[in-house]
Amino acid sequence: MFGISYLTIKGLFVPAFIWQNFNIFFYSIIAAIISIIVIRIQAKKKQETQGKQTPVLLISIGLIFILPLLSFLIGGVRLSFEVPVLKQLATTSFIYEGGVSLPPELIALALSLSLYTATFIAECVRAGIQGVGKGQKEAAASIGLTPNQILKLVVMPQALRIIIPPTTNQYLNLTKNSSLAAAIAYPDLVLVFAGTALMQTGKAIEIVSITMLTYLSLSILISLFMNWYNNKIAITEK
Repeated sequence: MFGISYLTIKGLFVPAFIWQNFNIFFYSIIAAIISIIVIRIQAKKKQETQGKQTPVLLISIGLIFILPLLSFLIGGVRLSFEVPVLKQLATTSFIYEGGVSLPPELIALALSLSLYTATFIAECVRAGIQGVGKGQKEAAASIGLTPNQILKLVVMPQALRIIIPPTTNQYLNLTKNSSLAAAIAYPDLVLVFAGTALMQTGKAIEIVSITMLTYLSLSILISLFMNWYNNKIAITEK
């Protein structure tokens, strides 16, 4: 693919990133994100107090590109690529050297889980948007709001109340469905704990308990975060 990536029965071989002074580039990304958050907060206060809008999107795009670019120009950051190269080991044996190798089990797992879960999340989003009454959109258009403003200021704040609860369930299902990686011999959490660790120690109750506790902890963390976000975007009555 494009002469730099190779898909074989042994996996997907792609170029590897070779960084110099990657920490400076990383700090520039963090600085851009923090700056965008501060600008958004200030723009919101300005809109609420003075009724003036700030082009937050354009400023955010500029920051996310300019600050990392400055790290390359004056920060000493360098980036090169290591392309995989085909090497012959024997008459009928070949291998790729260099680059990054993605095993076929990981590719199959990522594609299957993402496509399967994405269909349900897309349906949650569709139901949430269609759950907002048509009169809301017509009323917003009648006062001169653009389609983008209608979606951002009228539709989505109401639709998120419908979208978030079922989407939380889908994220929880995704976490638990990842254990199916053991069925295709990919060394995930279940295969490492309930497979390798169990055979090495022979302590079934302890190993299964650790596995259950790990998935329980992940589910609780996801639920707490999604519930916090659901309460944050909730429409408060005045």
